Amino acid sequence: MIHIHVIGDSTAASKINEKRPETGWAEKLGDFFSSDIRVINYAQNGRSTKSFIDEGLFKNVLKALKPNDFLLIQFGHNDEKVQDQSRYTHPFKDYQDNLSYFIHQAKKLGVTPIILSSVTRRSFIGKHRIKRHAVGLYPVAAKLLAQRENIIFLDIFKKSKQLLEYLDIEHSKQLFLHLNPNQYETYPNGVADNTHLNQLGALVIASLIAEELLFSRIEHKLKDYIKETRLINMIDVKRALK
Repeated sequence: MIHIHVIGDSTAASKINEKRPETGWAEKLGDFFSSDIRVINYAQNGRSTKSFIDEGLFKNVLKALKPNDFLLIQFGHNDEKVQDQSRYTHPFKDYQDNLSYFIHQAKKLGVTPIILSSVTRRSFIGKHRIKRHAVGLYPVAAKLLAQRENIIFLDIFKKSKQLLEYLDIEHSKQLFLHLNPNQYETYPNGVADNTHLNQLGALVIASLIAEELLFSRIEHKLKDYIKETRLINMIDVKRALK
């Protein structure tokens, strides 16, 4: 059994029933792998690279890591909250330093670290255009750090941005936590959340992640366990949306 450990923020985290239909992409990642793979999700709502370390959450992850495991790392949404010094990190300073810490600690244990850039926010500035820096400069910083460390990098910001732009400003709502009043009992007043995913959105993002793993330029053994026939085509996503 190969374990994929996921650390990150609320875009990946498992949700309690009171938050449904909000869903983290790591909850759906296992759907795209054979039964030889087990996904263990340590992502937590509201965490940044800084708070994930400072609160001792990463220490608990380290205790579970074993040689030949994989560690998927995706932060950024909370790292940019400059008003909250318990979470804020500078993208090209302590954010990259923290990512390096995750990487080096994993490598010491014989674990393969994988950096993912942040899932984009649904921040449109036109019908088919997402803001260039919808999650600040953190996706750029993550990419540069992964290149410097010569490790697997999955540009999920770029891929999710392309997906939402293809779907357009209206269709893309159906991947996020957008609910009308009384549509769902957990949100009686409705909600318009452009950061967090619903069940379909989490499934689609998990498919993008599995696809990026499959086509990574760096060889790794997870490629052998990806169910290619399960991967979701963007065209099929748009056809399925109203």
